[in-house]
Amino acid sequence: MNYQKATEVMKGQDFKKVGNNTYLVKEDGFIGLRLHSTYIIKFYDNGTMSLSSGGWRTITTKERINEYGSVNLYQDKGIWYVGKWDKNQEKIPFEDEMIVSDNGEILSEIKLDDTKRRKSLMRKINKYCRAISKLEALPMPNNGDCWDCLMHDTEGNSLGDISNNTDHIISHLDEMYIHGSLILNALKWKGYLNPEIIWHMDARSCIVGAVRAYLKRQLELA
Repeated sequence: MNYQKATEVMKGQDFKKVGNNTYLVKEDGFIGLRLHSTYIIKFYDNGTMSLSSGGWRTITTKERINEYGSVNLYQDKGIWYVGKWDKNQEKIPFEDEMIVSDNGEILSEIKLDDTKRRKSLMRKINKYCRAISKLEALPMPNNGDCWDCLMHDTEGNSLGDISNNTDHIISHLDEMYIHGSLILNALKWKGYLNPEIIWHMDARSCIVGAVRAYLKRQLELA
């Protein structure tokens, strides 16, 4: 799809549903493909489009971009790539706000070094989760835990989430600092209604899965 085709589909409307939780929306300067509350594609009348996961690198986001965008996204070891190769035959990592033409040409700067960073972070996350799975007992949350993980606002958001600080997460991975507050944050983020029960039951596979997904989300790897 491009701006012209999106205009034809909308038939003069400013808002049109095109899929489950997916809408075309006419905005000032572009037509957006909105998934839930995120514009994952913005179509411009000059024949370009910008692509974005909005930080939610889910299967549905990838499917919608592949269906309506001009590039093919695929995932390898938790990292999103654009289905084209640069002149040095390097994989091209997907970047939020990436600008492409309606024939799939990538117009924005390609940051190949980011691939190495993502792979490095994924290795650290996997190592961290393996360490959690091997603990004899889970650490108790306490006031000595990382301040960014421990403190929350009235809506339950951690201090790290509020400040958008991911440095403390990376330092935990580097130092293999496993603490109860981070585990509870991961269980809450995963959607468990009673995370304390999951923690006390030591449902280790659920806990490890929640921590892995939470860390990937915090570091924008998924």
